Order: sequence, then structure tokens, then C-alpha cells
Amino acid sequence: EAASEALAAYEQNVSDATRLLDQSEPFKALECLTNARAQKGFSRGSEAMEAMSRIALSLPRQGFSGGWETTSAPSLESPSYAVAIDHTGTRALSGDEHGKLTLWDVVRGEISTQWPTEAGDIRCVAFGMDGKSVLLGSAAGGSSVLQLWDLPKKKLLASMNGHTRPVLGLALSSDGQWALSAGADGDVRQWDLEQGRCLRRYQGQGGQVFAVALLPDGEHFVSGDEDGAIRLWRLGAKRCKAVWRGHRGQVFSLAVSADGQSICSAGSDHLVIIWDIKSGRPRQALQGHSGFIRAVVMTADGGCALSASSDGTLRLWELTKGTLLRSFAGNHGPFHNAALSGDSQRLVTTGADHTVHFWQLDWRYSAPPDATWDPRAERLMKLYLKNRRNRLRAISGIPQKNRSDLTLSIREAATELRTTLGESGLGWISEQTLKRHLSDAMRGNWYTLSGLMTKLRR
Repeated sequence: EAASEALAAYEQNVSDATRLLDQSEPFKALECLTNARAQKGFSRGSEAMEAMSRIALSLPRQGFSGGWETTSAPSLESPSYAVAIDHTGTRALSGDEHGKLTLWDVVRGEISTQWPTEAGDIRCVAFGMDGKSVLLGSAAGGSSVLQLWDLPKKKLLASMNGHTRPVLGLALSSDGQWALSAGADGDVRQWDLEQGRCLRRYQGQGGQVFAVALLPDGEHFVSGDEDGAIRLWRLGAKRCKAVWRGHRGQVFSLAVSADGQSICSAGSDHLVIIWDIKSGRPRQALQGHSGFIRAVVMTADGGCALSASSDGTLRLWELTKGTLLRSFAGNHGPFHNAALSGDSQRLVTTGADHTVHFWQLDWRYSAPPDATWDPRAERLMKLYLKNRRNRLRAISGIPQKNRSDLTLSIREAATELRTTLGESGLGWISEQTLKRHLSDAMRGNWYTLSGLMTKLRR
């Protein structure tokens, strides 16, 4: 009888929370979910955790509550070094050393589909921005080591030549039109994905380049290489703008906060280093791992980072004070890679045990502030407009008869930006408020004018 009552209370509270979320009442919904998870045996209820993903995009994150492994896939034929998670947080991709791509259902921890690519050892993989294409980098050698695939059809769209040694890192532009690749040949290359051709090479790295990451402004990127340096580049430039040194070994992984204020780097010296992008100086050097750190990922708000190491542990760090929040260990063996969902709720890892592991991160949330806008939202909006300047147009110069097109432009911009705001703990800002600030910002014309007259809808 007690179990039946707990189940009934759980189901009722989850139902109430779903209704309140549909009515844009996330804080009241959070109270219902708290009550649901308080029922005996339901603290990790899948329905409640699914609703918590919606809470994560609506309320400010207050702190870390806990985390656990939800499931692990059956052992695969060979280890996977590459993993990525899509923008919805519901699908993941892994690529193994035999050239096989696997698409996963993240919620269930199950294989959705697999197919061979004949690319050899896949070292990095990324979803296209539309979620319908896949870009991978291979360690097979030769020149055809970057491949673009149609995901639904499992059809090879392009095989891009240029790198003479394995491709070890990838970064896609926000519009999905081009990408950067990091190679063991010491080059970073920029690719036109529609044409399948190399646009330019960025040379002058310190040996092999293991990682590359785009900054949110869409104009700069960073690379991490064999000599322990992080290099800041401006797209199209022949030389890097700055060289940052802090690691005493290879830099294997890079992550950038959504607001473009900080970067995390990790490598063979067992350190996670937090960098201030503006000054190029390290803020913190986080110690604790006893092996190479193969991957580091950041929450979108830049408040936390998670590192995956060959010592067999995952470590979650609070970045303001540089404190360790949680260490996850088990019988997984060395970790090879990790990917975090945009809402910071789900984590996918790969390792030497030939298994893909799925994790749930549980956070505490607070009531929305007594305000309608936030300075962080202002910065994210400016970064978004700067990044999208070739897709948005300035209000000035648009004829009155095209006012409907203008409204559509602002609406679509608001839709895209709301995802970033939600992932950064600013989902409480209303759509109406966001549209008003977007309109004012575009009218103010405080960002670069070049390229802004391109129509959003061609």
C-alpha cells in the first residue's frame, strides 16, 4: 500500500510539473518535481529527471546536487576515442578505431544505429548544426581523413583531402557552413563543408595539434598542441595573435564558455587550467588527477568543468574558487573522451573498456531573480549578433514595406538565442523582453556593419 501511494504521489507531482512547465511556471514546477523525487524509491525517477531537463533551461543553477551513471552500453568490438552529443542532448555519436560510427539514444543508453565508414581509426566526431550530418576525423593516414556524412541516409557526402597525418580535433561554425580541423601534421585547416574544400591553412603550431575550439564571437579560435602551448588565432590571419603557456606537456583538450570569457585546457601534465581570454593569463590550475587528462568540458555558464582522465576518474570542478565538487570513479579503466549536453544534465564518456557510459548530473536551481534582464544576457546577445552578422540585417535601411520580414528576423534570432540563454542559466528572461532588446541592439547598430545586409532568408 505504501508503495502504491508513493507511486501515485510521484506520478501526480510529475504530471503537475509538466503542466506548470507548459504554462511557463518553472519555479512552481520545480517544487512539484522536488516533491515527486522525495517519494521513496523515486529520487532518480526517469520521468522526473526528464522534466528536470526543462527546468535546467528555465531557472538559474545554484549548485551541484549529485551525479550517477545511468547505464553503460554492452562492450563494443573496439575502443572508441571519439564522442559527441547533439544540441538536444538526446543523441550521441561515437566512433571506434575500426572506423565504425554508432548513433546512441542518450536517454535510454541504447544503440540507435551503426554503420562502417571505412575511414579507419576515428579520432574525433561532431554533429552538424542541423543534426542531420556528421563530420569525422580519422587516424587512417593518407589524405582523405576528413569525412562528411548524411546521418539519416548513412551516405558519404564528401571526403576532404589535405591533412597528411591523423585529424585529432574538430570545431564547427555556428551556422554549420564551415569547420576547423586539428592535425597531427601540425596544421589547423578551415573547410568549406558545402563545397568540400580547404579554404586555408593555419601553420606555425608547436608540433602535433590535438585540439581546436571556436570562440563565441565567430572570429577567433584557439588551438592546443604538442609543445604545451595554447595559440589564439583570428580567422583568416597568417599568424597567431597570442601564445599562452602554462602546461608542462601536451594540450589534449580545450573548452570555451558560452560568454567567451574563459577557456579550460587539459593535457598530459594532469592539470586543468582555467584561462582568462582577455588577458591570456591562467586564473586557476586545478590539480588532482594522477594521469593524462584526455577531455575537459564546461557548463555553458562557465561555472563548472568536468575532466576525464586516463587515471580512471571523472572530476567535476567549480571554477570560481577552483574547488573539486565530485570525483566519479569505478571499474571503467582509463577514460578516452567525454561530451556534455548543452543543459549540463547528461554526460557521455568513452574509455579503454570498449564501453560507452551515460551519466546524469543533478543540479540545484533557484527562483528567477526579481529582474527582467541581466548583463550576462546583454553580452551573450552581442556575441550572438556578432557571430551571426552574415545572417541578420541591421534595421537601418530596411524599407517599411518589408517590416514583416524584419519581425521574422527578430523572432528567429530570439528563438536561436533563447537556447543559449537557457543553457547559461538565463532562461527566465521572457521572449518578449529578449525581442525588445534584440530590436534595440540591432537599431543601435553597435556591432560591425560589414556583412549585415545579407538576408536571413534567401
